[in-house]
Amino acid sequence: MQKLLKFAFIFIIIISLSGGSIASKTLVNSNFKSNVGAPTVQFLSYTSAVNEGEAKNVGNVTNPCLPYVDKIVTVTISQDPSLPVTVSFNPSSGTATEGSTGDYTIIPNSFNLEAGNLSKDVIVRVYNDGYVEGDETIKLTYNLATLAGGDAVHNNIKQQHTITIVDDDFPPSSNGSINILYNDFNSKFNKLPGWQVVGGGGYPKTWEVMDFGPGNGLDPNGTPYLGIDGWQSGGYLDKVIETPSFNSLGMSSINLSYLEYFGIFPGDFDSRAIIDVWDGSVWQNLLTQNTVTGNSGSFKNPFKRSISIPLAYSNIAMKLRFRYVAGAKHVENVWLIDNFKISGTHHTTIKNGISLEPAQQYLGPFATTHFFDPVTGDLILKIQNFTAQDYGCTWVEVDRAGQDETTWFGAHKITNKTFKVIPTNNNPNGKYEITLYYRASELPNFNGAAIKSMGKTEPEVQQATLANSISEPVQLSMFNSDFAYTATFNSGFGGFGVSDAPAGDALPVTLSKFEGKSSVEGNVLFWETASEVNSDFFIVERSIDAKAFFNIKQIPCAGTSQLANRYAFTDSNLKNQVYYYRLRQVDQDGTFAYSRIIKIDSPITSQVKFFPNPVRSWLDIELQEMDSELFDVSIVNASGQVVWIGDKNKCQNGKLRLDLSRLTDGIYQVVVSATNYRQIFKIAKIQ
Repeated sequence: MQKLLKFAFIFIIIISLSGGSIASKTLVNSNFKSNVGAPTVQFLSYTSAVNEGEAKNVGNVTNPCLPYVDKIVTVTISQDPSLPVTVSFNPSSGTATEGSTGDYTIIPNSFNLEAGNLSKDVIVRVYNDGYVEGDETIKLTYNLATLAGGDAVHNNIKQQHTITIVDDDFPPSSNGSINILYNDFNSKFNKLPGWQVVGGGGYPKTWEVMDFGPGNGLDPNGTPYLGIDGWQSGGYLDKVIETPSFNSLGMSSINLSYLEYFGIFPGDFDSRAIIDVWDGSVWQNLLTQNTVTGNSGSFKNPFKRSISIPLAYSNIAMKLRFRYVAGAKHVENVWLIDNFKISGTHHTTIKNGISLEPAQQYLGPFATTHFFDPVTGDLILKIQNFTAQDYGCTWVEVDRAGQDETTWFGAHKITNKTFKVIPTNNNPNGKYEITLYYRASELPNFNGAAIKSMGKTEPEVQQATLANSISEPVQLSMFNSDFAYTATFNSGFGGFGVSDAPAGDALPVTLSKFEGKSSVEGNVLFWETASEVNSDFFIVERSIDAKAFFNIKQIPCAGTSQLANRYAFTDSNLKNQVYYYRLRQVDQDGTFAYSRIIKIDSPITSQVKFFPNPVRSWLDIELQEMDSELFDVSIVNASGQVVWIGDKNKCQNGKLRLDLSRLTDGIYQVVVSATNYRQIFKIAKIQ
């Protein structure tokens, strides 16, 4: 063990003497002027993180549906330059979208560093939208400009600052398990995205990502882990590292798990390993280890720690801190952590009763937004905008409650529970899909075949007449034991409910599901009918603008059946663009009707091959004619969270090779990107 430690420390010392970390050296621009003795410009740090949820109590006068939180990023110059130097930010290569109605803005985007003004705190304003989009990144880089004779240059380190925006939105789930945070500390360049060593500093005086080589349980494949070493510090230690913040509100359970080796030397200083959780106001202790509790695990056999976090501590910006206190000088005094994971379960309840306050979210172009009651947190409805229309701040409420149905207009009935949608910028020619959620107890009798459409009245259902009301085909899907009704409208917003009124294009079959996804083989469509009467065939239609549709495939129906029937079709030979699909269901008497429209973003897949799939450890990716490129690779889990990042991977003989042995079992999305290049495909990970 001591040999492994000494080897690791010698390696770290060599890196330090050579001018910084391996990661920092890859950021050097070969076109930069020599910076020997010159004033050098750099970011103060490599990474930071911000949680969207931290913006909930921050007002935005110009757009109340997009509250924001300001993140400070500092740019510095090492000494007085001979002339002022202008620092201008480049467009970010991260996944977040810049703009006042996007994910963030930068204030200011350009500034001067000069004698007497050697640093600048830049505001990165992060907006809290209502989109379920997973964590996103802002990758800040800059250009320098100075007059002739100016001597300011880029430093060799800290030329990129990456901000991780932690999404605080979860998809509605009847009983969903969610991976909230995960870090195996194996990323090549950014091993601690969003983590913060309190007080700064470097190894061996504080926490660091370490790699002692293969041959032990923490890193059997030679991969790194997080650790701190009381022996090498040379004296007393009291050091803290904090995780990124995350939203734990609405969780029905929260769990922390990781591998650890906490080593102590008997009779030496009473070393302590402390884990606390931030409850929104104060730190609460979860675990304390010391000489009384004894060693936990070892190098070769780490302890699998699992801690249930009390739901009483749930808040929008929960985070954990690991505090290590030591004063010993023996090799056994260490605390090492790997495969850190925060997971939870999230149960969504459907809104019951009239809204006391309207829910409000920003509904932008081509956006999908869920609306939750601001008082109870219960789910109200979902809207998917199919157009470039910017509806702006949009208010949603349950404006009438009750069981079953009541009079709508004429002889037609509509549910007692109705919904109202009021956008800032309504569009009478809009195109959107809306899903209304009902508890089963709200529709004890008015359900099943009695419901034939979704009805809409402008401005609200209570003002219904034949002139201002329409009905559209509706599809039912189950939300646990409750109901979700979905329809597509080509009109403005107003009041909504489900109705017994016949829709002009009602489906001759009960279509219970119509979904699609992008795959390596193409766009895979699958649908299911709950029952069919005299049905003949389906025609799959495709469009690139959601307006003009073309037939691409005819598929026979089951005819007459009271059983569930499942259908599937794969559309291949696609371009890198968005496609829209709908089904035309034709009855045996020639009548027909359309399904709702679904959208699939289809990246090019013709230039990438990968194997094996399923994968146990090594994944090989073949990229045709891409030998000289540097590729960024990220892996996203089924919850939309990035669980593996590898930047600037060199393609060798047209092939990339990734070690995925530490991923847990499941389905993952692999994103490979470079200049003017992007490939997305899915893999299955098994043990």
